[in-house]
Amino acid sequence: DLVSWVDIKSNWVHSYTPLLAIWPPSNDLSADVVAKMNEGLSSEKVENGNKLKVFLKEDLPQRLHYADSDRILPIIGLVHEGYKVEQSRTGKRVWWFMRG
Repeated sequence: DLVSWVDIKSNWVHSYTPLLAIWPPSNDLSADVVAKMNEGLSSEKVENGNKLKVFLKEDLPQRLHYADSDRILPIIGLVHEGYKVEQSRTGKRVWWFMRG
């Protein structure tokens, strides 16, 4: 459902669950990807968009203690409990949506 806002290649995604972890080919893209994803998620046009919040690693909540680790990818998505992120709704077209 986010394809209208941002085109995330499947090889950028390193994990869908328990956290969405994305590593674009250039860290320069990270802030733009996060902004566009969050714009789409908050638009009310993405099914269950309010169940996912996407952060730059350095902007993650302090309680997670992730910001200082080199092992954490530049973009992290936190999904509400009971939901998961899937990249494809069908085999033909790439979609991002939240399933409960």
